[in-house]
Amino acid sequence: MPDFSYTALAGAQRQTGVLTANSEREALAQLDSRGLIPLKIAQKKSATEGGPRIKVRALASFYGQLADLLQSGVPLSCRGHGPVPSYGFPSQGFQRVGRQHGACRPRRWFS
Repeated sequence: MPDFSYTALAGAQRQTGVLTANSEREALAQLDSRGLIPLKIAQKKSATEGGPRIKVRALASFYGQLADLLQSGVPLSCRGHGPVPSYGFPSQGFQRVGRQHGACRPRRWFS
């Protein structure tokens, strides 16, 4: 069910809130049953409809950098939940690793 944001009068005070209803008419009926006088009602946008968009150049840069990391052998998962490339020749295929794998431990860059 969609959410509706509203502004209504409750006596002499303005009240704002969010209702969940099947339609705008049903949302108005809910406000009326609460004794509120609706001033404004609008369906809220879902997370997939509105909001900031990711620019195409940023996506292209991200995927390019991810491809470079994967080609250099950096695993996506370090918790042993799936296969990671073995360090060696590509013909060796994949190996399952546990938590003690060297690539999964935090590294100290400065001693």
